[in-house]
Amino acid sequence: MKDAWSREPAMFLGVIQALLSLFISFGLNLKTEQIGAILTFSAVLIAFITRSQVVPVDKLSKRTLDKIEINNIKEN
Repeated sequence: MKDAWSREPAMFLGVIQALLSLFISFGLNLKTEQIGAILTFSAVLIAFITRSQVVPVDKLSKRTLDKIEINNIKEN
């Protein structure tokens, strides 16, 4: 689960929103404002987590950059 979280944190946003929709369809009584607040909070939280997973190219290790270069050479 931790590996999935670190590779695809945005996927969890869809899961949270789908579960909320499912619970509402089965009778969870929430006001429109509450639903909007939950969806907004979950989107912001996941956005911050997703951003933390993005690494600028200049921070990549030499080993990673070498792999990228080798893959680019093989493609050409």
